[in-house]
Formats: sequence, structure tokens, C-alpha cells
Amino acid sequence: MKDENLMSMFLQSLIDIDTWNEAKWRATAYFVHEDPTMVPALGIFFENERSAKQIFIDLIERLGKDDPYNELRIAVIEGEIKGQQGYSVHISSNPEQTIKRAQAQGEELDVEQILVVSRIHRMTPDPGSPHLSNFKRAFSGQGKYLLIPVTGTAQSINPHFDLAIGKTEILFRRVEDIDTNDRDAVIFA
Repeated sequence: MKDENLMSMFLQSLIDIDTWNEAKWRATAYFVHEDPTMVPALGIFFENERSAKQIFIDLIERLGKDDPYNELRIAVIEGEIKGQQGYSVHISSNPEQTIKRAQAQGEELDVEQILVVSRIHRMTPDPGSPHLSNFKRAFSGQGKYLLIPVTGTAQSINPHFDLAIGKTEILFRRVEDIDTNDRDAVIFA
């Protein structure tokens, strides 16, 4: 018999906190080919190569090479925060999509509350930087992109395409469209 005072909570974390802390997310990189038929890539630039690779090995083990249910949620939120121009990249799980995957596999999840672990990185590119807009244009043309780990230094980057995860969903948002109850409101913290 179900206790009516108990609430079901769904905790989902595709983010291994310790490994992400060790990896040290430092920047976001975009790889866009001059040939518009080539799939663009969004790179998460980490300081620690071993931990960066482990993050993607773990994600691939959980999601596959193509994340068919888009369980890994990526949002890019542009606009000023606390007087600082730029954009935030918010990476989290997408529990609604995980529930859909479970249902497709014949499992039912009765969920009343959802708790998600996420990571955010604030980017402050030079005014007029074309990188994000080029990526957005390439993604719009392709309808897909690769999420990859990147390591190295600003002078010598090392994209790890062998650990790419194919994605068909990314959210491009504006700061002014996010209210306090929005899952992306954590960018204001």
C-alpha cells in the first residue's frame, strides 16, 4: 500500500561531480567547417585530459554515441548577467527524456519531483566574436552537432573527436526569457 504522505523523487545526474571537479572546465570551443555539409562540434575545454576523457567515456557508456533520446541537455543562454556581457553554457540531464526512454523500454516511472545535477560555465568572448554565431548557423543548417571534450592550451588545443557524442538538440536562449522557476535560472547564482 502506498503511503499518501510519501512523495516520489527522481534524482538524475549525468554529471559525476568529482570527475568534473578534477577535469576543470575552462572554456567552450566551436568547430565549424567551411563546407556547410560538415557537422559542427561544440567542445567542452577541460584542463585535465584524463578526467575530461573519463567524463565522455562515462557519458557514452550511459547515452551511447548518439544520445538518441537527448537525455543530456545543453543550453546556451546569451545576455548580460550582473553587468557582464557574454553567455552561459548549462549542461545537465533531461529527466523528461529519460522518462520517455524508460517508457519506450516498457518501464514506468511514477515521478512527482525531479532533482538534477548540472554544470555551468560563463563565457565572455570579445565583442563581435563570430564563434558562437557560426556554430548556431552551422547547427541550424545541419540539425545536429557533435559534443566533444577538448584539452590542451589556448595556443595548442586538442579536440578528442574519438569521444564525440552526436546530438540533435541544443537550446539557444536569452537571459531575459528566464524566470526564477526556469531550470536555467541557476545561471544567475
